[in-house]
Amino acid sequence: MGQVRKCYSKLAFKPKKATALLFYSQTGQGLRDDLSLHGACPVLEGTKWGANLWVWNRVRHGLENGPRKTSNSAATTEITAVFVNRAPGAISLRWQDTEMQTVGAGQRASFNTYETHEWNAFYEDKLIWSHTILLEDGRDQLFYIDRAEDLPDEGDVVNTYETEL
Repeated sequence: MGQVRKCYSKLAFKPKKATALLFYSQTGQGLRDDLSLHGACPVLEGTKWGANLWVWNRVRHGLENGPRKTSNSAATTEITAVFVNRAPGAISLRWQDTEMQTVGAGQRASFNTYETHEWNAFYEDKLIWSHTILLEDGRDQLFYIDRAEDLPDEGDVVNTYETEL
């Protein structure tokens, strides 16, 4: 019981229904703040419920192509990308290697994304389309996703696809 008394004698957050606790574990410069060391006191009665939401000031854990926190950077400019599935069945739409959504035939999906993000579409587990987002193509971009065998022959193409909505 001495450990419990010690735990509750320091700065403690008393739980109340529908409340949350926010604290920063980094300084304003994005450095780890060693003064933010924290822990949890044991539950004396009832059930403990908790959820963590981690927010980072810098790109972390394999998200090298994510938005950068620099001023006037194209990578910080949000781009709306609309993907239209013209394949005969559902496609798996992926950002990098992460599946974002299954898009049915004739359906569309819209995402906010950033420059240098790579999007891929898989049909029946086969890569049928890939594109890297570029800001120079505009802040609103439209993409039609087809299987190669569904496309007309090169000589039959009259118009190219537009990227702007």
